[in-house]
Amino acid sequence: MKLSLRSLRTINPLISHNTSRVLLALFLAGALLACGEKEIPTAVSQISAPGAPGDESTWAYAGKTGIGTSYEQYALQAGKRVFSETAGTGAVSKVWFSLAQGVITETMFGLIHEAQLKDIQLLVTGQNFFDQESKDTESTIEYLHVDDAARPLSLAYKIVTRDREGQYEIEKHIFTDPSHNSLYVRLKFRALTAGVQAYLAVNPHMNNTGGGDVASVDRQHLYASDSGVYMTLKASQAFIKTSAGFVGVSDGVEDLRRNGQMDWQYLSTGQMPGNVSMTAQLPLAKDGTLEMDFTVGFGSSAVQSAKAASDSLARGYERVLAEYNGVGEAIGWEDYLASLPELERLRASANDQGRLLHTSAMVLKAQEDKTHAG
Repeated sequence: MKLSLRSLRTINPLISHNTSRVLLALFLAGALLACGEKEIPTAVSQISAPGAPGDESTWAYAGKTGIGTSYEQYALQAGKRVFSETAGTGAVSKVWFSLAQGVITETMFGLIHEAQLKDIQLLVTGQNFFDQESKDTESTIEYLHVDDAARPLSLAYKIVTRDREGQYEIEKHIFTDPSHNSLYVRLKFRALTAGVQAYLAVNPHMNNTGGGDVASVDRQHLYASDSGVYMTLKASQAFIKTSAGFVGVSDGVEDLRRNGQMDWQYLSTGQMPGNVSMTAQLPLAKDGTLEMDFTVGFGSSAVQSAKAASDSLARGYERVLAEYNGVGEAIGWEDYLASLPELERLRASANDQGRLLHTSAMVLKAQEDKTHAG
């Protein structure tokens, strides 16, 4: 295979020039090592992951513990209520997410039934163990924004997962950006024993299927696409290592399960589509802690999805969350609840002061498609 800076960038046009130079240098170093050794790690000798198309795809656990999306006001056009950027909420964000087993599960973009992700979760390794967050932890979930009576005021969530042996703790804050087609996540990790490492694992199911995706990675981004729908995950800090692979064959789960080390670092899954997954080693501090934000942007092109992720991350946690909640001058979920005339009367007769009532009202509204109002 003949490699150059140009050929590396054809794998993903969003890979920077400097990143391309580093990747090329690593590849050439691997090639030199191969001359003197019979066996070398596959990741050094291959740019693209083997094993296409991977295991047959499945969807995430259906017992959801939360769903969310931004609140969007209607605009009137020819006497009809429609979703439009001319409404008070401005640009219409068409991203929904769901939560199950303590992790982010099916995330939709475009129409409400068009899923783009199966799940995003952490993989954790340590002395003699390998954990998948959705299988090996116990979780608690609560609303990020509540009133004095603990009634939820938005569909923003805080999830805390803990492993059963008390070796680490994960906290996630999850909501969408009302002004962009993106998901916003604040991630906190705390190792409670020595030698623990954490990895972000993303299993896209682009275009509402799990078997036709392609993926690529660099040190700060994870990319996936299928049939004209694109996803970009961007982190606020550079990852230590990244890799794209096929589920069940060359993905992060299979890699880490072998020896607890991230040996495979494939730049892409190549041109053959399949059931793909992307893995990134998180940059834990020396004390085993981490706080970082990441966004997942969607679009009809790679440029659109990357811009959505970058713009949301640049706006920052506080600003995006305040707009989502409807705090201050922003129009958000607080405003929707305030617009329901019967809410106050129904709260007075509720046994829980209206906590379930608030949740039910927002969940019903969140299940409305934002292309076809009503």
